[in-house]
Amino acid sequence: MSDANVSVDGEIDSQLPRKDLTRVLADAGLATEDSAYALRLRLAGERVEFTRDDVGYILCSGFDTPESRAHLPEFSAALGRLDLRHRFEIYEGDDLVDYLHHAWELDQEEDSDNDSGDA
Repeated sequence: MSDANVSVDGEIDSQLPRKDLTRVLADAGLATEDSAYALRLRLAGERVEFTRDDVGYILCSGFDTPESRAHLPEFSAALGRLDLRHRFEIYEGDDLVDYLHHAWELDQEEDSDNDSGDA
């Protein structure tokens, strides 16, 4: 996989206010940062930031390095253990190369039994 061409798109489906979701994630052992405007975490030394929209939190920065992307399955599993519906799509160029989720099927017509957090 050519690292320069890799990107991550993701969402966390939660109506919790930012401060409450930050507290839930911190209580689960994730490294959170205080921010007045975004949900911020530290994974592998890299800041990962989500902004709030009408339905949840959208990944706006992070997972830019191979080291931080290596922690993405672990992060997805942690969100799944918290029963937080989420999805992370990993692209190489325009090609979807991996899909991590909990209760968020890539194609809504797929069998809904596969919400283990794995692709």
